[in-house]
Amino acid sequence: MDGMDNPHKECENERRRLRRENAASGDHHAKIRNTPEYLAKAALIATHVLNIPCFISKEEADPHVAYVSLSKELVAVTGDSDLLAYGAKKIIVVQSYARGWYRLIDLDADAEPGQYPLFDLYLEHKAIIFQLYAACRGCDFTKYERGIVGIGYEKFMDIASRVDGEFNANSFAIAMWSSDDTRQLAVQNGMETPEQIQIYLQGIVDIYSNANIYDEESNTISTVTGEVVEAATATSKQHMAGSIDTKTQLPHSTERQDQMDKLVRENLLRKTAANESNIRGAHLPEDKSPERCTVQELRDFLIARGGKATITKKNAIPEVKRFLLIEKQSGIMQLVDRNPNPNGLLYADVDTSGKFHVRVILDEMLKKASQTDEYQCTYNLIRETYQLYEQGLFVTHTTTLHELLPN
Repeated sequence: MDGMDNPHKECENERRRLRRENAASGDHHAKIRNTPEYLAKAALIATHVLNIPCFISKEEADPHVAYVSLSKELVAVTGDSDLLAYGAKKIIVVQSYARGWYRLIDLDADAEPGQYPLFDLYLEHKAIIFQLYAACRGCDFTKYERGIVGIGYEKFMDIASRVDGEFNANSFAIAMWSSDDTRQLAVQNGMETPEQIQIYLQGIVDIYSNANIYDEESNTISTVTGEVVEAATATSKQHMAGSIDTKTQLPHSTERQDQMDKLVRENLLRKTAANESNIRGAHLPEDKSPERCTVQELRDFLIARGGKATITKKNAIPEVKRFLLIEKQSGIMQLVDRNPNPNGLLYADVDTSGKFHVRVILDEMLKKASQTDEYQCTYNLIRETYQLYEQGLFVTHTTTLHELLPN
């Protein structure tokens, strides 16, 4: 996960800040930012609750992910194609987790020459192609979001076709200046000589090529040589583990540390299981193909797998077929129990964690209060508490709540 701020991302950070400020009042997604508190908690939960090895990068996570994917021959799963500019050769770019949409980019794959011109350039010149492409089209490190305004894919390929000899920032700058069309674009973007173009391009190339990251021992190493440039310290080890502020490397505040200390497995993980035969939509009706099912039967099937309830039959049929194929090939069904409670919320009320669930405790308290509370005062209080709990307005420790049950 991202660590300290990358000083080269000042312009992109400002763009993101403005987008958050200008987002519509109801556009909560646009206002999200990865705070040190979120990153530290996410790293702790991933490692100690979900058993997923997780650590904080020295600065931005992208060069770290790219380096590890190369050194350990792994496939990186990401939402950002920048990893190609950092040298990664095979990545999965997730476009929608909910729908399972993704693109697999494999730079070791076989392809007919001319089928993918940018790929042909990569095969000959390697990652410098994606670094220069990012500088032209825009990336996290460019002053303007669109990089060199006016240079898109076609213009880039046109300039690339005029590069003479080795492909680098200098030769690309000379090629850009050699045409009246692209020279004018350079001037319009504030670069009035080939040297100014070269300086701009080289700056982006250097950022991608010379990142520093942590190794497994929290030493800072160069992604170019793999050599240690700064030995591990107590602070770097704490930072990598997420036990101090991810942005400043300072200790957490007392309030945040208290919150971190409460993120223990028993307070977060509630294992649930439900009888598959009781889950509405677990299977399509017997002897019915998706085409013969009603729209409600298709929706039930999709909702049981976390899908939408408002989908049309035309759109539901291919989604259902996709799930059927995946489940047939994998032999695994991951289902959601959608039995509604009185407030219409969805939950699976089968607890195998070894502790009473809050809802179960409140149910028991309501039953006992209804039998013993003559004036319904306690009953009404517990009922209100139950409603607030169902709305997610409070949490509590089950280890102490069960002691409040009436005798």
